[in-house]
Amino acid sequence: ISYEDALRHADSANEVRLRIKLAQGGDAHTLSAGMEGVELIEQ
Repeated sequence: ISYEDALRHADSANEVRLRIKLAQGGDAHTLSAGMEGVELIEQ
């Protein structure tokens, strides 16, 4: 399945992107750089 197909058919495209990034590994700095602008909202 292609990356585009995975995003198109996912319930949450953002979750798919995050899972792919985490599966690829990388250092903490690289992973945290991809989270810039992310906000947590308490419910």
